[in-house]
Amino acid sequence: MIFPDRTPHPTLEEAKFCQRMITAELIAQHTGAFTLKVTNENLFRATDNEMLNWSLLEDGIVIQLGSIALDVAADSHAMLSLSVPFTAKADAVYHLNTDISLANDTPWAEAGHVIATEQFAVQNTAGLSLPTVGEKNAPTLTVSENSLLVRTQDEKTEWQFDVHSGLMTSWTVAGSAQILRGPRDNFYRAPLDNDIGISEVDNVDPNAWVCRWEQAGIGRWERECVQLTQEVTTSSVLVNATFAYHFNAAIQAVTTWHYAFSDNGEVTIDVKVQLADNLPPMPRIGLAFELPLAKDENRVSWKGLGPFENYPDRLAGTRFGHYCQALEAMHTPYIFPTDSGLRCGARWMQAGNIQVSGDFQFNVSPFNPVQLTEAKHTNDLTAEDKMYVYVDHRHMGVGGDDSWSPSVHKEFQLTENQYRYQVVLQSC
Repeated sequence: MIFPDRTPHPTLEEAKFCQRMITAELIAQHTGAFTLKVTNENLFRATDNEMLNWSLLEDGIVIQLGSIALDVAADSHAMLSLSVPFTAKADAVYHLNTDISLANDTPWAEAGHVIATEQFAVQNTAGLSLPTVGEKNAPTLTVSENSLLVRTQDEKTEWQFDVHSGLMTSWTVAGSAQILRGPRDNFYRAPLDNDIGISEVDNVDPNAWVCRWEQAGIGRWERECVQLTQEVTTSSVLVNATFAYHFNAAIQAVTTWHYAFSDNGEVTIDVKVQLADNLPPMPRIGLAFELPLAKDENRVSWKGLGPFENYPDRLAGTRFGHYCQALEAMHTPYIFPTDSGLRCGARWMQAGNIQVSGDFQFNVSPFNPVQLTEAKHTNDLTAEDKMYVYVDHRHMGVGGDDSWSPSVHKEFQLTENQYRYQVVLQSC
């Protein structure tokens, strides 16, 4: 089922009762074939007006599809075999999508209306591919009093760091800027209505997430670069940075960033995060950077869950696929502006000229988090001449069992004090 708002989800059984009287379930996978169990929960009518439409996806892209007319007696089930011969590719991700739709018009819906939909993960029997092994050249490294410069051998791609802040300050390809602001730790999200709860200006709820985050100073921590080191190996340049985050005369977090720059223009970022024990559950654990807008159309592409926004506790109805949307469509225009547009289960994403790969969650917005926090209505927002990109290792759920308590379930809260994640960035 699809839930466009943040109201509580019904249980699986409630969802089935509300929408799906006919369901499909993947029972077995064989070489070149799938076995589906189709259940007709209608008590008095056979499936005389339903089609099962299926598609096989490879890395989110449809490679085969077909349709079958259903013939299942009332209040019963039938086993259905799909012949889908294909040769699996090593490292690829496969899914089987099923949609049960109306074959002909009815008084309540037109032909083609989907009454049940599912996506099943398909086991890849091809295994993994061998990593590429061969001689690799390392980029060059130049260190000055104020900066650190990493340059590919062809001198086409350059990354520059400020030795005092420890942050990447520029990334250029053939002299063209790829980023406006380099990657940095990000723990803050613009509060959702559920984060605020019943808090008012003159009546603050101390249990609300937004109040607890404000008291912990999240979003206002002062960053200090404790150490910045560099090393050249036979195949890469390594840059290591350690940051301490201060608030109320105490260190709230320590993060260690390991950059590995390759001569092909890739940078692998490995981040270790340690949080103080006294902190409340965190809104998110990840990184953020800013990109220039393209001269023509600005679009965001990804392989992950979609196509609409989804949060860790709002995944019902999502499907893994290869999606592409305009930048404006990545923001959900809630009447009360909040963080929005998260996509979970991502394996690859491209915004502007930067590609990100790994296992992550992300959102891309034309609005900065300060705007989203301070705005009271959608018309208060003004799109900026840049993209704000947030790549998360973990992101807290949105809750919503009720509208007056911090009801994010325990399994969707970020309560650990140590995290580690890795992503790969490359200009395209």
